[in-house]
Amino acid sequence: EALAWGHFRSTLREIDAPDASGQRIVLQFERVPFYCAAFVNGRQAGEHRGGFTPMEFDLTPALGGGRNRLAIYVMDATAAIQGNRAVHQLGVMQPDRLRYTGGILGRAWLETRPAVHLEDVVIETSTRRKHIGVECELHNAGSSPEKLDLRLAVRDWRTGQPAEVTLPEQYVELAPGE
Repeated sequence: EALAWGHFRSTLREIDAPDASGQRIVLQFERVPFYCAAFVNGRQAGEHRGGFTPMEFDLTPALGGGRNRLAIYVMDATAAIQGNRAVHQLGVMQPDRLRYTGGILGRAWLETRPAVHLEDVVIETSTRRKHIGVECELHNAGSSPEKLDLRLAVRDWRTGQPAEVTLPEQYVELAPGE
């Protein structure tokens, strides 16, 4: 017979807002078991559901000048207690073999980035077809439209020298919030 149960943890820290005029302050997590919410000065900065995946929250709108209160709430509702073991969707975790206490797994850090930034990149290569495909996801967190000139440099992995590849330049205009 299993008893419904979950690991949970909350953390409260005071942080100094970095001097980041025109930039964004982002809190990143390497991974959290199931659910994570971040609050800055009592205002929710974001939440994430999904097991063991990287996530980030933009803290900029909630930050004030000087000292700020950062609260992080983490919960793993995928666990159940069965006898003296925590039973998870990913298998049985035995406390004497694995020190799982719930909470943040991996690193958590603050990052400063420009308002217009590269959000994600997917690269597809095929030596057989002599093909390189690149897909970029850009984001404009600023308040005005931005024009961007995207260029890709391909380098020989052995020498670090530019490879002889012809790629078209891309010009993109991003509206605020896009």
